[in-house]
Amino acid sequence: MSMRLPAGILRQVTLTFDDGPDLATTPELLDHLAELQVKATFFVLGSKIAKPEGWAILEKIAAEGHQIGNHGFSHVDFTKLTPAAVEDEIKTTEELIGMLDHGIKLWRPPFGFHNAIVDNVISKLGYRIVLWNVSSLDWTAEYQNGSWVSHTMKQIVLTQNCVVLAHDIFPSTVVHVPQLVTAIRALPNTKFAQLP
Repeated sequence: MSMRLPAGILRQVTLTFDDGPDLATTPELLDHLAELQVKATFFVLGSKIAKPEGWAILEKIAAEGHQIGNHGFSHVDFTKLTPAAVEDEIKTTEELIGMLDHGIKLWRPPFGFHNAIVDNVISKLGYRIVLWNVSSLDWTAEYQNGSWVSHTMKQIVLTQNCVVLAHDIFPSTVVHVPQLVTAIRALPNTKFAQLP
């Protein structure tokens, strides 16, 4: 397996973190990202930013130049909701985020579950659906010992435009993000990018 894309081809890596912000882990992740000078995208849950302490972390995420996406209010399977309930999940969270998303409307479905009905509502609300093509599996017991980093890198080396799915709610993820960034930076013709 070659670690090089064809000559002259640039590999871009976008780090995305779902399910936060978490009071215990997200601030530590932000510290790591600041030290590493990497910008990421955070898909936040409305239920986590409805409280002042969660919203304060959201403000910090935005102030430090990271992108903010909508992950719905509660972590539910949107395909099991009525169109009205889908709209409520999105709009309630959008109101909480306010202008911290700078008008860039990104939505990631919990579990990646969506269908034509959900897509239609999301589109009417002006959102772009963002999935991923590199999965860290950092939520599984097998990879919570830090081996999610090598699992992630095996996918990144084979992919030109990487959107990495990880979660800022797990201590095992946050503590190993510097290891991941170092490994990514060691790849030739590779740079970090935010979502277009």
